[in-house]
Amino acid sequence: MGCAVSRRNQLPQNMDSKVAARMTLEEFLAQPGATYHDFHELWDGEVVEVSPPSEQYVWFQDQLVDSLAARLPKSEFLVRSEFYLTLPGEARWIDVGAVRRSRMGHSKQPFFGSPELVVEVLSESNTALDLDRLRAKCFENGCIQFWVVNLELRTITVYEQERRVRIYSENETLSVAPLRAGSECDPTGDDLITVRSLFDSN
Repeated sequence: MGCAVSRRNQLPQNMDSKVAARMTLEEFLAQPGATYHDFHELWDGEVVEVSPPSEQYVWFQDQLVDSLAARLPKSEFLVRSEFYLTLPGEARWIDVGAVRRSRMGHSKQPFFGSPELVVEVLSESNTALDLDRLRAKCFENGCIQFWVVNLELRTITVYEQERRVRIYSENETLSVAPLRAGSECDPTGDDLITVRSLFDSN
């Protein structure tokens, strides 16, 4: 989640003080309201308190969701900002996620695994080490592309499997074709996103 984060040595006040600050995913999800109603996440087994995203983040999230939704078939993909995912030792709100609907199922339990696309916006809270660890877990659990957005430099770094990485400047276009196909394929005009359009208002 791209927002201010406060790491604490103790649990949030509304959690059971008898539970250790480090938890398994199962223990964390069992805490009342910790999943959907409170701003708490599990980072590599550590409970972290997070604050709501800023207006700048929300604006960018909306821009990106609209752009992705226009290019990924609605019948096949769910595109959502503040996407809640769970992974081994992790329970997080990611800035934007796009996942095949066939993987969502009908369970009321939080989604386990990684969306095909994970987008995180750089902030003071998102350290390089933390994003590296999250990215590795996502690629182990269904991720095809992991984007890191730098709002200040107006760039998007796209990571793919096998350690392929490319930085896109605002003057370039990137393709969502790998998300639809699940592998590399030739992009068409309908697949392309102009990076500048994500940073500029209409």
